[in-house]
Amino acid sequence: MPRRKTFPIASATLAVLAAASLQGCTSEHKASSLKFPDSVCWDAFNGADVKKLVPDGKKFSSDTTNNFDLYNGKESTICSIYIDGRTRFLASAHRYPVKNSVEQRNLVENKPNIAAIKVGDKGWVWDTGAASTFACNRSDSHPATDPQHPNSEKYVILRIDTYPPAGKKSSHQLLEKTLRHYTDFAVEKLLCRN
Repeated sequence: MPRRKTFPIASATLAVLAAASLQGCTSEHKASSLKFPDSVCWDAFNGADVKKLVPDGKKFSSDTTNNFDLYNGKESTICSIYIDGRTRFLASAHRYPVKNSVEQRNLVENKPNIAAIKVGDKGWVWDTGAASTFACNRSDSHPATDPQHPNSEKYVILRIDTYPPAGKKSSHQLLEKTLRHYTDFAVEKLLCRN
C-alpha cells in the first residue's frame, strides 16, 4: 500500500484559518434600535412614522399636558416625546375664539425652507416641523361643557416640531404625511363636522 505524503502546515497558516473560522461564527452585536409604541400622543400618531422623525436612542418616554379635548376643560394641549431624556418631538393643539393672525404669523416666520401645503384650511411644512389651521364646526348636539369655551370658539391650530441632530433636517414629505394624519385625527376627535 502506497504511503501518503503529509506536509506540515505552518503555524502562521493555522492562525489565519482559525481567525477566519471564528469570524464566520461571530457577529457584531449592534445596539438594538429604540422601541416605539404603535401609536403615540393621544393615539394621534403612528409610532413608526414618528420614530423616523427622531434620532435613535436607548430610552423613549412621553407626556401630555391634557387630554385631546379642546372643548371640555382646556383649550390647548401639548404632547412631548423624549429620547434619552431630551425633547425630540412636540405636538400641540390650540383653540381660539377667532382666527388668530398673530399666531398664524408666528407659525410661518423664520422657518427654514417653509412651503405651503394643502392640509386643513391652511398648512405649512418646514425643515423641522409642520402646522395646519382649520375651523372646527361642531354640531349643537355636541355642546362644549365648559361655558368659558363654547362651540363658537372654533379656530384650531395644530403644530408638530421635531428636534433632529445638528445639521440634519426632517423629511418634508414625512412631516406633511404626519400632519395630515394629525389633522384628520383632530377633526374626528373634536367632533367637527368639516
